[in-house]
Amino acid sequence: MSWEKLQGLFDHASLCAMPALQEPWGVVYLEALACRVPILGLNRFAFPEISRNGAFGFICPDATPEKVAETLLDATSDPARLARMGAEGHDYVTTTFSWDRVASNIRATMFD
Repeated sequence: MSWEKLQGLFDHASLCAMPALQEPWGVVYLEALACRVPILGLNRFAFPEISRNGAFGFICPDATPEKVAETLLDATSDPARLARMGAEGHDYVTTTFSWDRVASNIRATMFD
């Protein structure tokens, strides 16, 4: 998929739901938040950290179809909340995970 097509999908999305069973880091979550789209994932690996324990998305407690459906219904029940979470998530991701910030953290860890 081209970057333009992916960007177009994010531009029209209200929520990025990826309840992946084996997604240790989840770059797609960061990409969604960078595009002001809140996220939905499972309560495992880095998802709680990336979502700031639910501040920028919805943490599904169990990897069952029923719990994912319940979480999706809750997430989509309030469009204003989705917009707020997306905007706040965008601010968090663009400051916390910028290349300048990452490089600065690496430098500080290695040389300070």
